[in-house]
Parts: sequence; structure tokens; C-alpha cells
Amino acid sequence: MLNINNNTGMKKISHNILCSIIILLGLYSFPVFAQEKLSLEQIIAEISKENLQLKSYDQKIGSQKAKTESARSWMAPMIGAGTFMTPYPGQEIMSDNDKGAWMLSVEQSIPMIGMNKATEKYLASLSSITEAQKGMTMNELKNLAKQNYFDIIINRKKLAYLEKNIEIMKTMKKLGEIRYQYNKGNLSQIYKAEGRIFEMESMLNEIESSVDIAKINLNVLMNRNPQLNFEIDESTELQFTPVANLDSTYLNHNISEIKMMDNEIGSMKLDAEMIKKEANPEIKLKFDHMSSFSAMMPRQYSAMAMLSIPIAPWSAKKYKANLKANKLEVTAMQQEKQAMLVNMLGMIKSMERNILAMENRANTFKNKVVPAMQKNLDVLLLNYQENKEELPMVIDAWETLNKAQQDYVSQLGTLYKMIIEYEKSIEK
Repeated sequence: MLNINNNTGMKKISHNILCSIIILLGLYSFPVFAQEKLSLEQIIAEISKENLQLKSYDQKIGSQKAKTESARSWMAPMIGAGTFMTPYPGQEIMSDNDKGAWMLSVEQSIPMIGMNKATEKYLASLSSITEAQKGMTMNELKNLAKQNYFDIIINRKKLAYLEKNIEIMKTMKKLGEIRYQYNKGNLSQIYKAEGRIFEMESMLNEIESSVDIAKINLNVLMNRNPQLNFEIDESTELQFTPVANLDSTYLNHNISEIKMMDNEIGSMKLDAEMIKKEANPEIKLKFDHMSSFSAMMPRQYSAMAMLSIPIAPWSAKKYKANLKANKLEVTAMQQEKQAMLVNMLGMIKSMERNILAMENRANTFKNKVVPAMQKNLDVLLLNYQENKEELPMVIDAWETLNKAQQDYVSQLGTLYKMIIEYEKSIEK
């Protein structure tokens, strides 16, 4: 009986080992899918390709280009049918000649080639304005993408500091508990350390929520499922590089808002050319065919060419007033553009100075303040481990270090926001 039980046990063990091996082999046979990792450049490229707001601009541009094809079209011909020189009922008819006739009339306006060309150029200029508007929108979306991307990086830096400091506080709490067992510590100090741990863990949850929100925002910008998870390249850094020889010429060639104003001015000038063409006469051809009610009367026709006289004083007022208004609008737009260039140039120069000041402040915290606070904590923590220091002093040093680290990361985040806003202003 004993041998049978042993054999049965060995079989069970062998069976369990075999099952474990099969499970392990099965696990290794499945491919391991790494989570999607997106760089900032990939996200911006995806936004440029898939964002619905940008796609709507493409449709508008296509629509405006399609409208230019109508510029060379003719007016539809007018066809009419009715009676000609027919007496009213009850009138005395002296002869069959007075019965009147059936009349068929055809009328066609002949477009002026110059007017059509001017209209075509004006309509074509509208799409260039929309192109500039699309560039402005893309710059805004790129700015939002950068803000959210670097928000994730900054929050991840905060998380790294907090996680490390929580571990330090947990270590201090354990040391405090050990010292309390030997009547060398205070119970209130242990509770104080525990409270700090809970406080930091609450901050962790809040920061992790901010990271999730930033990812949702990026997914929306890329026109993807908002809940789709991905990772970013946390090694990405944002370096400030001011534009060399920044002047009005640079802004004229690189800023979408300025380009749009230039295109609007150009479009208004083309509109003025259309208005000028209104002073040219228009031709209209008309043909009438009459078939008399009387068999004795021959069929007749009337052919007529008409020419408009737009230079007549009572009709010239309209296009002259429109030309004057157009000229004033162009002048106003040009002055507005110059004012914008001056203001934009001054604003960007001020941003450069502010960024350099913030960069210096952040570097000071990173290279001097935080290391000094870290050394202070290390010394006090060592003394506490050797029973030469009390826990409250260590907790104070820990809080000071934690505050300095969070201040540094917040300043780095502010610096990144300033650089992103600067890059938005110069459309980098």
C-alpha cells in the first residue's frame, strides 16, 4: 500500500511539473507587445494628417478653388414666348393685319474677357487666405500638443521626486518605530511621518490624473480614441534658441497671421480690379421672331445688339464709391499690419529676456538649491540613524527638500511653457 501511494504521489508531482512547463512554454510562445511610444514629432505629424479641424480647411480650400472655374462662365440665355402687337379683347379690328403675331424672343449677354479674368484672379486669391488660416490653426494645435506633451514630462519628474521622498519618509517612520520600542522616540513623531506619507501619496494620485488628462488631450488632437494609452519619450528636452537677427522681414516670411493679412490685402486689390472693370461696357444680343395671326402677313424678325454705358454720371457713382472704399480699406489693413509687426517684434524680444531670466532661475535651483537641500537631509538622516538627531528635524529637512524639488520642477514647467509660447510666436 505504501508503494502504491508513493507512486501515485510521484505521478501527481510529475503531472504538476509537466503542466507548469507547458504553461511557461505557452506564455513564452506569445509575442510581447510593447506599449506604443510616440515622440513629439510623431504626434505633430499625426495631428497635421488626421486632425478634423485641419481637414475642414482642406475642404474649404477645394471649394474655393472649384469656384474659380465659374469665373469664365457666361450668363444663361433668356428665352421668352408670347404675343406681339395683339389688340385687347373687344377692340375693333379693321383688317387681318391688326390681329398681331406670336413672338419668340432669345436674349444673351456676352461676358467681357477682362471682367472674367479679374473675377478669376480674385476668386483664386480667396484660397490663399484660407491656406494662411490653416497655417494659423496648425500653429495653435502644435502649441497645444507641445503643452500637453511637456506637461506629461514635467509631471513625471514630479512623480519621480515624490516616489523617492515617500520611500525616504517610510524609512524614517520605520526607524522611528524601532526607536519608540526602546523608549528613544515619540509616538507623535511617528504619526507625523505617517501623515506626510499619506499626503504625498494623495499628491501622486493627483499628478497621475494630470498625466492621463494630457494623454486624452493629445489623443483628441490626433483624432484618436481618447482612452487609447501610449508612452512618450521622457528624455525629450526643450532648449531655448532665440532667433538670430529677428526683424520685420523674418516675421513677414514666417508668421501665418502676417501672411494672411498680406493675402487679404492682395485679395482686396484684386477686388478693386474687378470694380474697375465695371466701367467697361457690356454687350447684350437679342433676337425676336414674329409669326402673324394673319396668313396674309409675312413672318418677321428683330435683331438687336445693346451696349451698356456705365460711365454715365448717374451709374458711375456706384463703382467710384466702391473703389474709394476699397482703397481706404487697403490702407487701413496695411497700417494694421505695420502696427502688428511692431507689437509682435517688441513682444517677442520681451519674451526672450523673460525666458533667459527664468532659465537662469531654474538652473540655480537645479544646480545649487536642490543639491544643498539634499545634502542637508542626508546629514540629518545619518545623524538620526545614529541617534544623534530627532525625527522632527529630519522631517523639516525632508519637507524643505521636497518643496525645493517641486519648486524646481514647477519652474522648469514654467520655462517650458514660455519657450513653447515663444516658438508659437515665431512659428517654429
